[in-house]
Amino acid sequence: MEFTGNQQFTNTYTNAYAHFDTSKIATTQVTSTRSGFTPGVTTNTYSQRGELIQVEATGGTPFIRQFAANREGLITSRRENAANKTQNYAYFQGAEVASFGNASTPEVRDAFITPWQSDYVASRTSSYGVSQGDTLASIARMIWGDSRSGI
Repeated sequence: MEFTGNQQFTNTYTNAYAHFDTSKIATTQVTSTRSGFTPGVTTNTYSQRGELIQVEATGGTPFIRQFAANREGLITSRRENAANKTQNYAYFQGAEVASFGNASTPEVRDAFITPWQSDYVASRTSSYGVSQGDTLASIARMIWGDSRSGI
């Protein structure tokens, strides 16, 4: 039993499961005795290997979330659609590195990526004579001061 102000109500959650190497929630249905509550269903869709690829919710705040993962099971991308807005997210080694879409301002937010700054690049050498034993990383370190720049 839950309370909002003086109003007493009961929320009921009913789950159905999908079976892979483990059981996973396929759907969750939510109902409530609370006045004004909109019942809803959340449906989880899995790949044949049991990887979550989509979550769709109906009810009070409907949304769709889609996922893609690499062979190791790490998420590589996520797309969210809600209230006529779409936001896309990119991941690297399991960490979110960027987002773009019409739900918020585009962002790059990971330490793996060093953004280019035009004044920094313009002030550096723009040509280099390659010597035996040079690597892309050693050239980038020599020219731009960072072995990850430009690669």
